[in-house]
Amino acid sequence: MEIGLEGRIREIQATQTTWVGFERALLAKYMVEDASRMTRHTLIEWIVKKGKNMNALGVYNEFDQMYNHLPSTDQMFLKGDKVFYFLKAMDVKNRQELGSLL
Repeated sequence: MEIGLEGRIREIQATQTTWVGFERALLAKYMVEDASRMTRHTLIEWIVKKGKNMNALGVYNEFDQMYNHLPSTDQMFLKGDKVFYFLKAMDVKNRQELGSLL
């Protein structure tokens, strides 16, 4: 018989005596599963992160790959501002370089 999510959480709860311990055990168990999942939040974190050290094409490729891994609901939400977020992901030097090409 397969144990559902509630059963797994009860098993973790039974081994912990404090809320902090329970929280850490949950994070240890389920954080790895979510680490590879792309969300709107993780894309925005990457966009605002400084020091990517990429040229314009590298930023575009990385941005496009991350955007395409978003769930379709997040893609629809960001679709109208996709160019804005792409430009925001670039550093000032790359934006100026791209601007001179246009």
